[in-house]
Amino acid sequence: MKTLKYSHSAKGKLASCCIAFLASLSISCSLYSQSESKRPVREEDYSLWGLLTEPALSPNGDWLAFLMQYDDNPDTLIVRHTSNNRTWKIPNAIYGKFSGRQQYAAINDKNVLQLLDLSTGTKQSFNDVHSFSISSNSNHLITLEGTEGKTSICIRDKNGRMMERLEGLTHYKLNEQGTAMLCLGNADGKGQIALVHLGKQITKKIIAEGITQSFSQPVWSSSGKSLAFIIED
Repeated sequence: MKTLKYSHSAKGKLASCCIAFLASLSISCSLYSQSESKRPVREEDYSLWGLLTEPALSPNGDWLAFLMQYDDNPDTLIVRHTSNNRTWKIPNAIYGKFSGRQQYAAINDKNVLQLLDLSTGTKQSFNDVHSFSISSNSNHLITLEGTEGKTSICIRDKNGRMMERLEGLTHYKLNEQGTAMLCLGNADGKGQIALVHLGKQITKKIIAEGITQSFSQPVWSSSGKSLAFIIED
């Protein structure tokens, strides 16, 4: 399960939003039970119950996202405005993340990534996505995608427009600033390590090529300007 970190203020607002949501749910259930007090719970009602997991707030605190897990119905990722209760739903989602203040990205169990515009509810879909990341400055959406035997790292801008496709590279490590990443893989039949700078233009610099040895997971410095990894003999 993904571990989410928040500041104290974010934690407080997240807790308040969750409590408010649960309270409204409790009130609704209470009113419903009062109006239908003679009606017993039936077996078909069980499918309506679910487990709320992985709550998260948007950077500005305007949106709350959480995953509802059901036994007999598709798991659904719900994104709800904290003030007006406007709600967007993404069925069959398994993981999601806010991209800036007005977008939300989620991947489903069919390896389809959806980029949701929170202001309009419109969605863009990208197929054959195995995993994704969003740069810390929310300017770039990075995906590992492709069919079996032909995988690429794809870099898109925050609106989903393709900027660069790095064929044959299968692993990457972003720096904390979201301005660069180290990419590893087998490009053109050769083991390759490349440094990719993320900006309005994408630039790629090959650090090592023709590598047959294994290498360790790269580690970025806190400044995001240098990194280290070990190539094993």
